[in-house]
Amino acid sequence: MALRICSAYCTISTDAVLVIAGLIPLHLAAEEKLELYVKAEINDEVKNYQRRGTYQKWQEEWDTSDKRRWTRKLIHNVEDWTSRKHGDVDYYITQFLSGHGVFMDFLHRIKKIPNGNCMYCDEIYDAEHTLFCCPRWERGRSALLSDVGMLTSDTLIMKMTKTSVGAFMKEDLDR
Repeated sequence: MALRICSAYCTISTDAVLVIAGLIPLHLAAEEKLELYVKAEINDEVKNYQRRGTYQKWQEEWDTSDKRRWTRKLIHNVEDWTSRKHGDVDYYITQFLSGHGVFMDFLHRIKKIPNGNCMYCDEIYDAEHTLFCCPRWERGRSALLSDVGMLTSDTLIMKMTKTSVGAFMKEDLDR
């Protein structure tokens, strides 16, 4: 289900796709429901308290995951990400957030192509390179930076949910 929500490739890790799609892992959701079931009195306060505990456990799992460091570098806080009001994910955004898809580095890792270097500058062609460094996308990146200001992997998600960063990602990958 998470793969369909964010249009991800099946090569993405479960940890990453659940965070990108905003779906609480099944074992944590089941644990939350069980804990609510055994409580004598259930009201919104109890449900909110239980949900905060679930997010805390999910965050601990996310912080210790050995999967896709790029996604974790971008999405620091799972609760903030999943409760955002803007910034829907789609096929293109998911590729940037996961590092999977059209990026040469990814295609090289899964042995689809002989090397993972950029055809424009011979650097490793991954999501980070595309968004921050590649000369091919300099004009679009300059327009984006004039619109949103300084952009780093630490600020990308915050700005993506409020500005045109997502549009740049889509335009970049759609070519």
